[in-house]
Amino acid sequence: MAVPASKDDLLQAIEREYDKLRRELGQIPFARWRERTMEGHAAGTSMSVHDLLAYLLGWNELVLKWHALKAAGEPVDFPETATNGTNSAASRRNSTGITKALATGNCSKGSMRQSRVSSR
Repeated sequence: MAVPASKDDLLQAIEREYDKLRRELGQIPFARWRERTMEGHAAGTSMSVHDLLAYLLGWNELVLKWHALKAAGEPVDFPETATNGTNSAASRRNSTGITKALATGNCSKGSMRQSRVSSR
């Protein structure tokens, strides 16, 4: 997907890709959502549809949190601090740590609230 050139382009891309994801997920029987049949984000790992949705929801929660902080004039901790259990400068820069934390559910307490998938 090309980088959107405007806010309208971004919103259209989000709608298009979300609709595509919903259609594709709708073709997978719910009973198979826990089967680890896809290549994971970290080398040598695999993931399920359930894992993929948790990962996507986690990133969406972070983006919404960053947006709310910026709108309130508060500093944005980007990337998120302590998602991999430490608060070092290296961990703050470590987006791989964020990816692993989101994919495994090992996010620090309070860094994200638990989400549920709901239909629109």
